[in-house]
Amino acid sequence: MKTRTKKILYAVPMVVLLVLCVCLIRMIPGDGGGEELPVMGTPSESEGETEGQPAETQTEETEPPETEPIVDLSSKGLLYTSLGNGTCLVSGIGTCTDSVVIIPEKSPEGDTIVGIGSYAFRGCMRLRGIELTPNIRSIGAYAFYGSSIEAVFVPAETTNIGEYAFCGCYSLRSIVVSPDNPNYADESGVLTSKSGDVILAYPAGRGDNFYSISSKVREIRTMAFYNCHAIKLIHYAGGLSAFRQILIGAGNEALESAVITYSSTADLFTEGGVMGEAGVESEK
Repeated sequence: MKTRTKKILYAVPMVVLLVLCVCLIRMIPGDGGGEELPVMGTPSESEGETEGQPAETQTEETEPPETEPIVDLSSKGLLYTSLGNGTCLVSGIGTCTDSVVIIPEKSPEGDTIVGIGSYAFRGCMRLRGIELTPNIRSIGAYAFYGSSIEAVFVPAETTNIGEYAFCGCYSLRSIVVSPDNPNYADESGVLTSKSGDVILAYPAGRGDNFYSISSKVREIRTMAFYNCHAIKLIHYAGGLSAFRQILIGAGNEALESAVITYSSTADLFTEGGVMGEAGVESEK
C-alpha cells in the first residue's frame, strides 16, 4: 500500500509538468500551429492601398521648364508717319543713336511698319546698317541718300524701291537681294531688276576699278554709277553697237571716264571712233 501511494505521489508532479510543457509548446508560433502575426508589407504595397483595390501609382511631378524672357532688340526713338489705316512709315532717325538700325514690327502707337519713307535716313552719318522686317514693302526715294550705310539686305517682301534710294552712299559696299524677291535681284552686290536687264544702283563704296556689264543689260538708271570714280575699266559682254543701244541715264559720268572693252570685235568702225583689235574703244 505504501509503495502504491508513493508511485501516485511521484506520478502527479510528472503529469502536471507534462501539461505545462504542452501548454508552452502551443504558445510558441510554429509552421502549423498558433495564431499568425500580421506581416508588414513594403511601402510600395501598403501606402495608399485599400482592401480590394490596387495601390495608385504616383507620378513624379516635374516643374515646367523656365522660358527665357523675350528681349526686344529693335531700335527706339525712330520717327514715324501714320498712313491712317493701322500702318505707318519710318520717316526719320529721330533720337535713335544705333549705328545698326533694327526696324521694329510696330510703332509705339501700335501701327504696323510697312515701309521706309522718302528721305528717312538721308545724310545720316552715324548709320552703318539696317535690318528690315518682312513687313517692309517699300523704300522711298532718297531714303538713304548720302548716308554712311555700308550694307543692305533687301527682303523678298520689299517690292518697291524709289529713285536714288542708295545714291551717294560712299561707304556702301554691297546691296544683297533675297532670291525670292519678285522685282529685284543683285549681280555680285549691284542692285538690278529681277531679269537683270536694268542696273539700278552700283554701291559707291566698293572701290573696285573694274566692272563687267552683262550683254542682257538694256538700261542703266539715272545716277546708278553716281560718283563711282574708282571704276577705271569696264568690260561689256557684247559688241560696241549693242552697247550704244543701252539707255544710260544722267549722272553716270563714271561710265564716260572709264575705258570700255567689248567681247565682240565685229564693229570696227563707229560714228564716235575706232575700236582696235583688242576690243578697246580708243575714242568716244
